Amino acid sequence: MAHLLLGRQGYGAFYAVMENTVVVLRALGQGHVGLLARKESNIGRLLHGLRRLAPSAEVNG
Repeated sequence: MAHLLLGRQGYGAFYAVMENTVVVLRALGQGHVGLLARKESNIGRLLHGLRRLAPSAEVNG
């Protein structure tokens, strides 16, 4: 489901709150990067941190 939202629908990031965890995914280059955090985590900070990641092609020039 997240693949459809990130790839086909054009969303830059996706998160889901589960019982005790938050799952955050972001499309990056030709893949995805994700993280798991405690439910109490600040979702805005997690999304901001993922947004700051750059594909390796941009870093290597």
